[in-house]
Amino acid sequence: MASNILNEILFADDTSLLGTLCNFYISKPLNEADFKQLSDKINIELEKVQEWLNINKLSLNVKKTKYIIFKSIRQTWNPKLTLKLNHQILEQVENFCFLGLTINEKLSWKPHIQLISNKISRTIGVLNKMKRFLPGNILKIIYSSLILPRIYYCNLAWGHKPERMIKLQKKAVRIISNSKYNAHTEPLNKELELLNVTDIHILSKLKFFYRLANNQLPSYFWNEMFTEKNSRTRNTDPFPLLVPKTAIFSDSIRFSLPTLLKNTPPLVKNKVQTHSYKGYVIYAKKHLIRKYTCICLIKKCYICKR
Repeated sequence: MASNILNEILFADDTSLLGTLCNFYISKPLNEADFKQLSDKINIELEKVQEWLNINKLSLNVKKTKYIIFKSIRQTWNPKLTLKLNHQILEQVENFCFLGLTINEKLSWKPHIQLISNKISRTIGVLNKMKRFLPGNILKIIYSSLILPRIYYCNLAWGHKPERMIKLQKKAVRIISNSKYNAHTEPLNKELELLNVTDIHILSKLKFFYRLANNQLPSYFWNEMFTEKNSRTRNTDPFPLLVPKTAIFSDSIRFSLPTLLKNTPPLVKNKVQTHSYKGYVIYAKKHLIRKYTCICLIKKCYICKR
């Protein structure tokens, strides 16, 4: 696009513009005059975007256009900007749906998890009513069609803290197997060959590892996240353990993947060189399911009454 400061992300007819406030204003705005000056500088770039759209005879639905300002959790500073596009004021939002992923201004995944949890909960309600009329294999197909895709989608980003999602999946598995409301789900997952939410996130990381090891991902993943690529040799670990500066980054893929690989059996890791992507995913999934127990190991368990 026409702006040299704003970077665009294009996907089909969806367009997003990204920029940092420091590119428009060197110091931190302190008063209304500073915020107005900052808004004016951003609006100049937005005018260039609108001009480019007009020249190329493209229209933009300004009513659906929102803007969001990202900031840290502890940051209390809230910029008061007045941004305009085509002479219409843009609405500032705290959460925004970006290609099916709810992005929060403080980079928290709780709004996204809450949204998909509500959708899954409604599906489970329907599933619970249908269990009286449909066999377990059909219920499993419905679960795999309407619930699993929501858990898998972008799980690599938000799956490290699934929160409510764990209880919902357990409820769905009990419905599929026609078990008691408080039955142990680990034996049920093993019988149904279904991964729990925690292992779905692990499988997502192993999928990422396969693509990374086979150069199927953009180069910036190596250059920005695993900077040791340039110095690695045949005997050097390409995924050395890294220490995050803050606790909030410890669950990110950059720091959690090396820890996962350290605890993953070599037999599983070595399959990335011998198996296809689909074959590797099937093998890794079976490896995770094999760890589930078939019987309850809790002494005097009130559920099993042993």
